[in-house]
Amino acid sequence: MKTIINYKKAILWGIVVYVIDSIFSNLLYMNPLVSGIFNQYSGHPSMKPIETFRGLANWLLLTMLFGTFLINTRLLK
Repeated sequence: MKTIINYKKAILWGIVVYVIDSIFSNLLYMNPLVSGIFNQYSGHPSMKPIETFRGLANWLLLTMLFGTFLINTRLLK
């Protein structure tokens, strides 16, 4: 059984979900409680700046690859 994918609709919904995710993520990090927790642990060795990964593009690539790994190994269920 073949599945027909409407690519225009898939891309449109991907953009909509990305915008909604961006809004909620920004609201979360603008929250004073979350900002206080982030500042409290900013010197911890596990809190690495993006420059550690040689830029935002490398950081995004690593997070996407790790997310794909988690999905493929079914650890997210």
